[in-house]
Amino acid sequence: MPGGWRSHEEIIAWQLASEMKNRVYALIEADPRIQRDVRFCDQLEGAVSSAPRLIAEGFGRYLPGDFSGYLRKANGELKETLECLADGVDRGYLTYEQIVPRGCQEFRVWGIA
Repeated sequence: MPGGWRSHEEIIAWQLASEMKNRVYALIEADPRIQRDVRFCDQLEGAVSSAPRLIAEGFGRYLPGDFSGYLRKANGELKETLECLADGVDRGYLTYEQIVPRGCQEFRVWGIA
């Protein structure tokens, strides 16, 4: 596999996506309003959990062309996650500071912070 990775867990994009997933899960767990908004919660959980899975699945196919397609899909899911988080701010569930912590690497990568 290009990059010399032996596991998808060595891929920085997977590490950042997984970290983001866990941060979003913590935000959901901390606020009952989010949990009660089932549609919003499902959309957010679905988007944030898809990215690391897509990266892992693409890596497991062992074909660079397939892998790049899965990376594009994962990027789309991450963009959807960011949009869901912004919607959470609009709904009053979250603050901007909660979704863009100071120095948060994954947001710097996407040019948000």
